[in-house]
Formats: sequence, structure tokens, C-alpha cells
Amino acid sequence: MPDYIDTLVNEMIDDYGLTQLHAEFSRLLRLLEEMQPRTLVEIGTASGESSWAFRQIVPADCLVITVDIKPVVRAGPFPTARNGFGGVHIAPRIVTPSGPIHRILADSHQSSTRTLIEAVMAKHGRTAVDALFIDGDHSEEGVRADFALYAPLVREGGVVAFHDIVDSPYNEAVGHGVHRLWRDLVLDAAWDTREIKDRSDRQWGDRPVAQLMGIGVAIKKEPAEPLAAAGGGVRWLAYQPVFAARMAAHLLGRAYQGSGGS
Repeated sequence: MPDYIDTLVNEMIDDYGLTQLHAEFSRLLRLLEEMQPRTLVEIGTASGESSWAFRQIVPADCLVITVDIKPVVRAGPFPTARNGFGGVHIAPRIVTPSGPIHRILADSHQSSTRTLIEAVMAKHGRTAVDALFIDGDHSEEGVRADFALYAPLVREGGVVAFHDIVDSPYNEAVGHGVHRLWRDLVLDAAWDTREIKDRSDRQWGDRPVAQLMGIGVAIKKEPAEPLAAAGGGVRWLAYQPVFAARMAAHLLGRAYQGSGGS
């Protein structure tokens, strides 16, 4: 029987057109739910389906920031309004049933955009990012620029996730270069990497899903200081080795092999 994460992912894919594979994105949401981040930054809002999903599974006090250079092109899950030119507009601060999402309409490759993100973080008393999701410019140059700008904001023990890490003829043909950066990170001693891939024999249109998408999760190495939780407690997730071990257990589960999904 589907649980609430399965239901949420199905809604985002079926009702709003989220371009993700169910088995992969639901696994990422489960990892983030267990991690319980206090600050999450997304590069690449698109129409807001992934932003909305993240907001539903992180703690109520989590600061969620999403960045995109383009206005929304279709009505996603956010409350929207259309102007006379047919464009869809959403507010800079979107209120959802699970808390607000702070939206920045800017070029993620510009240092001024990082300054804006840091200003929002400072306003909310945050000094580091716990989880960063990069799903914007998929060119090699673009994804490397985003990683170079925003990965330094991620705390030790925090995670950076990338969409579309699969090295395939299709991704090469459309100019995607995320897999090249990912290949470098796998060999980088500063990062502990895991891959979430749907290995089933299902099709996405005329292509097998095994040749598409894929999510890479990189954990910044070295244990961080304990992260104070609300009420004076300490969250276990601040210790990278523990989180890495639990993540590995998740990724070796049957769902990782693509046994689930819509």
C-alpha cells in the first residue's frame, strides 16, 4: 500500500508533470526526511513540483530556498496568477500547508545570486546549508558553475544531490554534462558518493529508464559539530559517518533496484 511519500511523488508526476522517475525521487525524499535538514537549497525551480515535495517532508522549521532564472512556464502546485501575456507568476515567498518556500528569480551562475541566498539564510539565523539539490542548467559548464558557487555553503556532513547523472547517448545528444561532473566527484576524496538509479526494465517514452536521469548524492566528508535541534537536543545527522552508513543501507534496499514506482 502506498505511503504518503509514494502518494506525494505520484501527485507531483501525474498531476503536475514532475520530470523525475518515481523510484529515484521517492528514495531521495526518504533520505531527506531521515536527514531532517534545517536549510535546503534547490537550484532549478522549473514549475515548483520538486520544491513543493521537499517542503512537505522536511521539518516545519526548515528554511527552503529555490532558485531559477526563468519564470514558471506552467501552473505547478504553487498558487499562481497569470498576466495578460500568458506568463505564470508566483510570489517570492510561497506559503504551503507545511511551511514557506523562498523563491529567488535570478541566474544561479552569478555570485550576486549566492549573495541573495546568504542574505535569506542570515535573516533566518542560518550559516550553512544542510542539503543542496542541483537540477538547473544541465550543461557541463553550467552544473560545474552551480557546484562551485553553492557547494561551499554546504556544511561538513551535509549533502549535495544532482539530477540526471546517467551517462547515456541521449544525455550526450541533448548536451547534458552532469555525468561528467559526477564522475569527477566519485573520484574526489572530499566527497562520499551514492547513486540512486531505477534499474528496472520500464520505459520512459521510447527509452528505457535505465538510460535516463539518475540521482547522485554526495556527502561532504569530515564530521561536523553537533547540530543543535529545537528544544536543546542534538540531531544525530550532524555526524557524517552515521548518515553515510544509513544512506548506504537505504540505497542497497530493494526500492533502489527499481522494484517500486508508478
